[in-house]
Amino acid sequence: SMFPPPYYCNWDRDLTGGKLSEVVLAAAEDTKKFIADRGPFHAVIGFSQGAALAIVLAAMQQKKKANPLP
Repeated sequence: SMFPPPYYCNWDRDLTGGKLSEVVLAAAEDTKKFIADRGPFHAVIGFSQGAALAIVLAAMQQKKKANPLP
């Protein structure tokens, strides 16, 4: 392997019977808690799953379906 482990992800690639939308929304809730505990942050950088999760959080904020981020 070009890059040795450990490898990190925002949600488990093995859904184990769960729907992708449920898994991504759970990751979004975990991320909101992380932001509340360790924020505020001035920017977001994401690659692959992280970029997708950043878009999900931004969309949730835009549609007012989530509590405001701290």
